[in-house]
Amino acid sequence: MTPDGLVASIYGPFDGRAGDWQMFKESGLQEKITGYAKDEEGEQLYVYGDKAFYLEQGVIGAYRAQRHVGLTTEESVFNTYMAKQRMSVE
Repeated sequence: MTPDGLVASIYGPFDGRAGDWQMFKESGLQEKITGYAKDEEGEQLYVYGDKAFYLEQGVIGAYRAQRHVGLTTEESVFNTYMAKQRMSVE
């Protein structure tokens, strides 16, 4: 579901034991994101996901502080904003 309450994709049903990553992979959503999710200028759009999806193409997550290097103000603001958006969807 998108932050504005629209359902962006329906695929399933899945067994209750299926995890988010399994459902993401089996649904083909990644291919749709990387193949078709573009803005008016042709730039790639992304899905915001949790750390289970960090290494997937077309998915971004929260910034993480590196060892001995904190987050910038902009990164912290982004994380705070996106956490609020994600909570409204869940």
